[in-house]
Amino acid sequence: DLYLDENQIGDEGARALAAALMKNSTLQRIRLNGNQIGDVGVRAFAGILLKNSTLRQLWLNANQIGDEGTRALGIGLLKNNSLRQLWLDGNRIGDVGASALAAALPQNSTLLQIGLNENQVGDGGARAVAVALTQNNTIKSLYLIRNRIGDEGLRAFAAALPQNSTLGEVFLSANPFGAEAVRALAAALQSHPSLYTVCLPRGILGPEEERSLGSVTFA
Repeated sequence: DLYLDENQIGDEGARALAAALMKNSTLQRIRLNGNQIGDVGVRAFAGILLKNSTLRQLWLNANQIGDEGTRALGIGLLKNNSLRQLWLDGNRIGDVGASALAAALPQNSTLLQIGLNENQVGDGGARAVAVALTQNNTIKSLYLIRNRIGDEGLRAFAAALPQNSTLGEVFLSANPFGAEAVRALAAALQSHPSLYTVCLPRGILGPEEERSLGSVTFA
Protein backbone atom coordinates (compact mmCIF):
# COMPACT_ATOMS: atom_id res chain seq x y z
CA ASP A 1 0.00 0.00 0.00
CA LEU A 2 1.08 3.58 -0.66
CA TYR A 3 -0.14 6.27 1.76
CA LEU A 4 1.04 9.82 1.07
CA ASP A 5 -1.83 11.94 2.41
CA GLU A 6 -1.42 15.65 3.18
CA ASN A 7 1.81 16.43 1.37
CA GLN A 8 2.59 18.80 -1.49
CA ILE A 9 3.02 16.35 -4.32
CA GLY A 10 1.29 18.45 -6.97
CA ASP A 11 0.95 17.59 -10.64
CA GLU A 12 4.62 17.03 -11.37
CA GLY A 13 5.04 14.74 -8.40
CA ALA A 14 1.90 12.85 -9.35
CA ARG A 15 3.19 12.32 -12.87
CA ALA A 16 6.53 11.05 -11.61
CA LEU A 17 4.84 8.77 -9.12
CA ALA A 18 2.45 7.39 -11.73
CA ALA A 19 5.33 6.69 -14.11
CA ALA A 20 7.14 4.76 -11.40
CA LEU A 21 4.03 2.74 -10.60
CA MET A 22 3.02 2.00 -14.18
CA LYS A 23 4.61 -1.46 -14.17
CA ASN A 24 3.86 -2.28 -10.56
CA SER A 25 1.94 -5.54 -10.15
CA THR A 26 1.46 -5.75 -6.39
CA LEU A 27 0.13 -2.42 -5.08
CA GLN A 28 -3.53 -2.53 -4.04
CA ARG A 29 -4.18 0.84 -2.35
CA ILE A 30 -3.03 4.36 -3.20
CA ARG A 31 -3.95 7.30 -0.96
CA LEU A 32 -3.00 10.77 -2.17
CA ASN A 33 -5.56 12.89 -0.32
CA GLY A 34 -4.76 16.58 0.13
CA ASN A 35 -1.82 16.87 -2.25
CA GLN A 36 -2.68 19.76 -4.60
CA ILE A 37 -3.07 17.38 -7.52
CA GLY A 38 -4.96 18.83 -10.47
CA ASP A 39 -6.10 17.59 -13.86
CA VAL A 40 -2.58 17.15 -15.25
CA GLY A 41 -1.52 14.94 -12.37
CA VAL A 42 -4.66 12.85 -12.25
CA ARG A 43 -4.44 12.11 -15.98
CA ALA A 44 -1.24 10.22 -15.22
CA PHE A 45 -3.10 8.04 -12.73
CA ALA A 46 -5.81 7.45 -15.28
CA GLY A 47 -3.09 5.83 -17.36
CA ILE A 48 -2.44 3.40 -14.52
CA LEU A 49 -6.09 2.35 -14.59
CA LEU A 50 -5.70 1.39 -18.24
CA LYS A 51 -2.82 -1.00 -17.57
CA ASN A 52 -2.86 -2.02 -13.91
CA SER A 53 -4.70 -5.16 -12.82
CA THR A 54 -4.04 -5.17 -9.06
CA LEU A 55 -5.06 -1.73 -7.76
CA ARG A 56 -8.17 -1.98 -5.59
CA GLN A 57 -8.52 1.50 -4.02
CA LEU A 58 -7.60 4.96 -5.30
CA TRP A 59 -8.05 7.88 -2.89
CA LEU A 60 -7.74 11.39 -4.34
CA ASN A 61 -9.84 13.43 -1.92
CA ALA A 62 -9.21 17.14 -1.24
CA ASN A 63 -7.19 17.86 -4.34
CA GLN A 64 -7.80 20.22 -7.27
CA ILE A 65 -9.25 17.78 -9.76
CA GLY A 66 -11.77 19.16 -12.24
CA ASP A 67 -13.81 17.84 -15.13
CA GLU A 68 -10.87 17.23 -17.47
CA GLY A 69 -9.03 15.05 -15.00
CA THR A 70 -12.21 13.18 -14.13
CA ARG A 71 -12.89 12.58 -17.81
CA ALA A 72 -9.50 10.86 -18.04
CA LEU A 73 -10.36 8.69 -15.04
CA GLY A 74 -13.60 7.73 -16.76
CA ILE A 75 -11.67 6.54 -19.81
CA GLY A 76 -9.41 4.52 -17.54
CA LEU A 77 -12.40 2.88 -15.89
CA LEU A 78 -13.72 1.70 -19.23
CA LYS A 79 -10.92 -0.85 -19.44
CA ASN A 80 -9.99 -1.34 -15.80
CA ASN A 81 -11.00 -4.63 -14.20
CA SER A 82 -9.55 -4.34 -10.70
CA LEU A 83 -10.50 -1.06 -8.98
CA ARG A 84 -13.12 -1.43 -6.25
CA GLN A 85 -13.15 2.04 -4.66
CA LEU A 86 -12.64 5.50 -6.19
CA TRP A 87 -12.69 8.48 -3.82
CA LEU A 88 -12.82 12.01 -5.24
CA ASP A 89 -14.40 13.99 -2.38
CA GLY A 90 -13.63 17.68 -2.05
CA ASN A 91 -12.46 18.43 -5.58
CA ARG A 92 -13.83 20.64 -8.38
CA ILE A 93 -15.85 18.08 -10.31
CA GLY A 94 -18.99 19.26 -12.05
CA ASP A 95 -21.56 17.78 -14.39
CA VAL A 96 -19.07 17.04 -17.18
CA GLY A 97 -16.79 15.07 -14.89
CA ALA A 98 -19.61 13.17 -13.21
CA SER A 99 -21.05 12.33 -16.63
CA ALA A 100 -17.66 11.00 -17.75
CA LEU A 101 -17.50 8.66 -14.77
CA ALA A 102 -21.09 7.62 -15.41
CA ALA A 103 -20.27 6.73 -19.01
CA ALA A 104 -17.87 4.05 -17.76
CA LEU A 105 -20.32 2.34 -15.41
CA PRO A 106 -22.24 0.26 -17.97
CA GLN A 107 -18.96 -1.36 -19.07
CA ASN A 108 -17.12 -1.49 -15.75
CA SER A 109 -17.93 -4.60 -13.72
CA THR A 110 -15.66 -4.24 -10.68
CA LEU A 111 -16.16 -0.78 -9.15
CA LEU A 112 -18.16 -0.96 -5.92
CA GLN A 113 -17.89 2.52 -4.36
CA ILE A 114 -17.67 6.04 -5.76
CA GLY A 115 -17.10 9.07 -3.55
CA LEU A 116 -18.04 12.47 -5.01
CA ASN A 117 -18.93 14.36 -1.84
CA GLU A 118 -18.34 18.12 -1.74
CA ASN A 119 -17.97 18.74 -5.44
CA GLN A 120 -20.02 20.76 -7.95
CA VAL A 121 -22.24 18.06 -9.42
CA GLY A 122 -25.64 19.38 -10.46
CA ASP A 123 -28.74 17.95 -12.09
CA GLY A 124 -26.99 17.06 -15.35
CA GLY A 125 -24.31 14.99 -13.64
CA ALA A 126 -26.82 13.37 -11.29
CA ARG A 127 -29.04 12.43 -14.22
CA ALA A 128 -26.10 10.82 -16.05
CA VAL A 129 -25.14 8.79 -12.97
CA ALA A 130 -28.74 7.73 -12.41
CA VAL A 131 -29.15 6.51 -15.99
CA ALA A 132 -25.84 4.63 -15.76
CA LEU A 133 -27.09 2.81 -12.66
CA THR A 134 -29.84 1.22 -14.76
CA GLN A 135 -27.09 -0.49 -16.77
CA ASN A 136 -24.72 -1.37 -13.93
CA ASN A 137 -25.00 -4.30 -11.54
CA THR A 138 -21.94 -3.85 -9.34
CA ILE A 139 -22.02 -0.39 -7.69
CA LYS A 140 -22.93 -0.80 -4.01
CA SER A 141 -22.26 2.67 -2.52
CA LEU A 142 -22.62 6.15 -4.02
CA TYR A 143 -21.67 9.33 -2.16
CA LEU A 144 -22.91 12.71 -3.45
CA ILE A 145 -23.20 14.74 -0.24
CA ARG A 146 -22.94 18.53 -0.51
CA ASN A 147 -23.18 19.03 -4.25
CA ARG A 148 -25.65 21.04 -6.36
CA ILE A 149 -28.27 18.41 -7.10
CA GLY A 150 -31.81 19.78 -7.32
CA ASP A 151 -35.26 18.35 -7.96
CA GLU A 152 -34.50 17.18 -11.50
CA GLY A 153 -31.45 15.24 -10.38
CA LEU A 154 -33.24 13.56 -7.49
CA ARG A 155 -36.17 12.64 -9.69
CA ALA A 156 -33.71 11.01 -12.09
CA PHE A 157 -32.55 8.76 -9.25
CA ALA A 158 -36.18 8.00 -8.40
CA ALA A 159 -36.79 6.92 -12.00
CA ALA A 160 -33.62 4.82 -12.14
CA LEU A 161 -33.88 2.90 -8.87
CA PRO A 162 -36.60 0.45 -9.96
CA GLN A 163 -34.26 -0.64 -12.78
CA ASN A 164 -31.28 -1.27 -10.48
CA SER A 165 -31.04 -4.26 -8.17
CA THR A 166 -27.61 -3.94 -6.54
CA LEU A 167 -27.16 -0.43 -5.09
CA GLY A 168 -27.04 -0.63 -1.30
CA GLU A 169 -26.22 2.90 -0.14
CA VAL A 170 -26.75 6.37 -1.57
CA PHE A 171 -25.82 9.53 0.32
CA LEU A 172 -27.40 12.78 -0.92
CA SER A 173 -27.47 15.07 2.12
CA ALA A 174 -26.80 18.81 1.78
CA ASN A 175 -28.21 19.18 -1.73
CA PRO A 176 -30.85 21.76 -2.75
CA PHE A 177 -33.84 19.62 -3.69
CA GLY A 178 -37.39 20.00 -2.44
CA ALA A 179 -40.14 18.00 -0.79
CA GLU A 180 -41.87 16.62 -3.89
CA ALA A 181 -38.62 15.22 -5.27
CA VAL A 182 -37.89 13.59 -1.90
CA ARG A 183 -41.35 11.98 -1.91
CA ALA A 184 -40.75 10.68 -5.44
CA LEU A 185 -37.51 9.06 -4.33
CA ALA A 186 -39.14 7.60 -1.23
CA ALA A 187 -41.85 6.04 -3.38
CA ALA A 188 -39.22 4.47 -5.65
CA LEU A 189 -37.51 2.90 -2.64
CA GLN A 190 -40.51 0.73 -1.94
CA SER A 191 -39.67 -1.53 -4.88
CA HIS A 192 -35.87 -1.59 -4.55
CA PRO A 193 -34.61 -5.01 -3.41
CA SER A 194 -31.19 -4.08 -2.00
CA LEU A 195 -31.06 -0.41 -1.03
CA TYR A 196 -30.71 -0.29 2.75
CA THR A 197 -29.25 3.19 3.39
CA VAL A 198 -30.53 6.42 1.85
CA CYS A 199 -29.37 9.68 3.41
CA LEU A 200 -31.21 12.90 2.54
CA PRO A 201 -31.20 16.43 4.02
CA ARG A 202 -33.14 16.92 7.24
CA GLY A 203 -35.89 19.53 7.34
CA ILE A 204 -37.27 19.27 3.81
CA LEU A 205 -40.21 17.24 5.08
CA GLY A 206 -41.95 17.62 8.40
CA PRO A 207 -40.85 15.48 11.38
CA GLU A 208 -43.82 13.11 11.16
CA GLU A 209 -43.39 12.52 7.44
CA GLU A 210 -39.65 11.92 7.94
CA ARG A 211 -40.41 9.33 10.60
CA SER A 212 -42.88 7.58 8.29
CA LEU A 213 -40.09 6.94 5.78
CA GLY A 214 -38.28 4.33 7.76
CA SER A 215 -35.91 3.40 4.94
CA VAL A 216 -34.55 6.96 4.69
CA THR A 217 -32.09 8.64 7.05
CA PHE A 218 -32.35 12.41 7.31
CA ALA A 219 -29.19 14.25 8.35
